[in-house]
Amino acid sequence: MKNNNRLSSAVKGLDKLISGSIPRESIYVITGNSGTLKSAFAFNLISNHLRSHPKLFGVYISLEQTKASLLRNMEGLGLTTPKNLQISDYATLKHRLDDGDMDYGSMILKPLLDNEGSGEQNPLKKPNYVILDSLNAFYVLMARTNEPDREKLQYLFMMLREKGITSFFIMETDPREEFHEEFFLVDGVIDMGIIKSQGKFKRYIQVKKMRSAEHSLDQYVLDIGKGGISILDVLLE
Repeated sequence: MKNNNRLSSAVKGLDKLISGSIPRESIYVITGNSGTLKSAFAFNLISNHLRSHPKLFGVYISLEQTKASLLRNMEGLGLTTPKNLQISDYATLKHRLDDGDMDYGSMILKPLLDNEGSGEQNPLKKPNYVILDSLNAFYVLMARTNEPDREKLQYLFMMLREKGITSFFIMETDPREEFHEEFFLVDGVIDMGIIKSQGKFKRYIQVKKMRSAEHSLDQYVLDIGKGGISILDVLLE
C-alpha cells in the first residue's frame, strides 16, 4: 500500500526517482527552461500532499503571475487548490514593500513566516510548505538593495530552515548553462526539461541533488493528463 505520508507519493511515479521520501525542513530548487511544467509540478506536488493532510498548511507565492492567472492555468491542467493551500501574488504583498531602505527579499516572505498572513481576509497559520515562483523575479526585487544576492539567499534559506519550513524555489535556467551558484546553497535540485527521444520531443524530470536521500540520476519521462502530472519510464535516447 502506498504511504501517503511521504511527500514523494504526492506525484504519481515520483517515488521511482527518490528512495524513501523528500526530506522535510529543507530547501529545494526546481529548475528548467520555459514550458517544462516547473510551476505545475510544484503546485501538483504540494496541493496533493496538503489535500491528504488537512492539518498542514502551504503557501504558494507567485511573483510572475496574478493569483487569478495562476489558478486559471492550474485548472486548465486539471489541478485544483485545496483549502489549506494559500495563493499569494506580488499585488497582495506589494503594500508591505516600501521604497526606503528595506529588505525587499525577506519582506516577501516575512509576513507569512511570522504568522501574519498575506493581507488576505483569512490569513493562514505559519506554513509547513512554501513555494516561491520564481527565484528569477525574486532577484529583481533583491536588486533594489545593496547586499549581494548570495548573502541575501543565505539569510533567507537560514530563516526558512530555522522555522522548519520545507521550501521550493522555481528557477528558470538556460539548459546550456550547467553551473548555477544556487545549487550549492540548497538541499536539493530537481531539473525539468524538454529533449528529443526516439524521434519525439518529450518532457523529462531529473533529481540532480537531494541531501539525506537516495535518488536516481536518470531522466524520466513526464506526462500530464486529467489527473495532473505523472512520471513514466526512464527516458531513452
